[in-house]
Amino acid sequence: KPCRAEAPFEADDESFKHYGLFGVINLAHRRFAALPGDIDRYQRVKALLLSWNCFSQFVVPDPHFATLLVLDLSNNSLTRCPEIHHCSRLHSVNLNSNSISVL
Repeated sequence: KPCRAEAPFEADDESFKHYGLFGVINLAHRRFAALPGDIDRYQRVKALLLSWNCFSQFVVPDPHFATLLVLDLSNNSLTRCPEIHHCSRLHSVNLNSNSISVL
C-alpha cells in the first residue's frame, strides 16, 4: 500500500477510543508519512503509537505533547532519531526496525 501524507480523523475513530481514559492515541498501521494536521487538538497525551507507518522523520508536536510518556515509532522509515528533547516525561521510545544511522 502507498503511504498517505495525512488524513482527517473523526471523533469516534478507533484510534482515539482510549484517549479519554488513558491519553493513548493509536495511529499504528495507517501508512502515514506525517501526523494529521488536527493532532494538536489533543492535549495531555501519554502514549503515541505510530508503528508500521511511513515516517522518514519525526518531531514530537510541542507543547501539546509535553505529557508524553511512551512513543512508538517502530517499523517506519526513520533515518535519524526523532526530536524529543522537549519531552521531559518520556520514559519509553521504541525505534526498532528503522534505518537510523545518525544519533
